[in-house]
Amino acid sequence: CGFGGVVAPQTGYWYLKVDHVGSMTGGDQTVLAGGEDVLWYLIEDFNDPMPAELELDAPDSVKPGQDIKVRGFEYADDGTRSPAVGAEVGGALTDAQGRATVPQAGATTRLVARRDGAIPSRALEVCSEQKLSDCPGGHALKIDGSDERDRIKSDKRPVLINAYGGKDKVDLRASNNS
Repeated sequence: CGFGGVVAPQTGYWYLKVDHVGSMTGGDQTVLAGGEDVLWYLIEDFNDPMPAELELDAPDSVKPGQDIKVRGFEYADDGTRSPAVGAEVGGALTDAQGRATVPQAGATTRLVARRDGAIPSRALEVCSEQKLSDCPGGHALKIDGSDERDRIKSDKRPVLINAYGGKDKVDLRASNNS
């Protein structure tokens, strides 16, 4: 079987993760409820160690000329999240807390976290227009939760929420005080 015309070699397989946890069943037996984060990654050799999955957090937009502060995380096969140390992002390496400062590369900077032996992060684009409202999607309020149980409430629009793990409660209804 394969994806996008790429078939796993006889020496390898397609690694499946659901919500950052390695699946214990094949793709045809993995039940999804909807809304899960599903990742397929080609492992070319059965003898290779299980790769960490990299994730990158960056602002949607910054002012022109302003450096971009990013944070990288990595997920082990069991879903344990920790800082991604030594990942390369836009020419900078992440430190012991997974943080790096990256220079802009024009009006839109495309960022990916990479490290040998790890699954690269999704690509993120950071906009740096004179008027942040000219950025795609406008300038959104960004709220980051934690791996614990969070209560996130906002009546601001637009808003980008990363709730992460835990049994979160998110309320985006407009308040009566506005």
